[in-house]
Amino acid sequence: MYDISQIHEAHSIFLHLLQHKVVKKGDTAIENYFHDMNIQQLVKRFADTSSTQVLVGNMNVHLVTKPKGSFFATNFTQMKDQMKERKSDGRVETRLELYMIHLVIMVYLSEVDGESTKGSHIDLYGGIRYLELTTRVTEVLEFWNKLLENDPEFGKRQKIAMTQLFNLWDTTKLQPDEDEQLRPNVKTKFGIVHMAMRLLEQEKLVKITDQRVTSLEALHERVELLYHSEQRYQEWKRLIDAATERGDRE
Repeated sequence: MYDISQIHEAHSIFLHLLQHKVVKKGDTAIENYFHDMNIQQLVKRFADTSSTQVLVGNMNVHLVTKPKGSFFATNFTQMKDQMKERKSDGRVETRLELYMIHLVIMVYLSEVDGESTKGSHIDLYGGIRYLELTTRVTEVLEFWNKLLENDPEFGKRQKIAMTQLFNLWDTTKLQPDEDEQLRPNVKTKFGIVHMAMRLLEQEKLVKITDQRVTSLEALHERVELLYHSEQRYQEWKRLIDAATERGDRE
């Protein structure tokens, strides 16, 4: 049985996690999560009933949404829900544009995932520049497009709109004009990358400085604790790694 004080404390911890998404394990607001098993069970129950789950990494505690049915949408799913409300201002308006942002995130996660296990140069030298990430995305889409030349049904089997994504990326200019400020939008490749990385930044998983994105420990934990167990993530990563020849380099 749980007493009233435990229920109140568990609810307070859950709300703290809900507000901050990623919390340091040493945060005094959640210390009783580790000291009282009843409180820990209650927090997990609160999370489960709201279609979220608690993940504990080496340094952080995460509250993440489950794939479907969550009451608490992430920034990415909120963007998807609000697509139809966007005006013609360069914001996401179509599912294809949303998939393009998803691809950029997956290309970045593929790089981070490789770095977290193999120690790549990317984060050791202060992150990856937008130009480098843009080049990675181009490499992936060009590789996929070549595969489609020999096997037109390849994209359909992988359930990825490869041709449409290639055409969208190929016809989008690289960056804003000199007199324009970089904004998160789909008007330029840099704008798409900026929008994708801003989503991760809002989830407190990366840091963005001067068109350079650096992964935080929380992102490495999220990849290890959550994404590695997802089959679709592994399928995307395999296709992206093949395109960037990561397997050969490692």
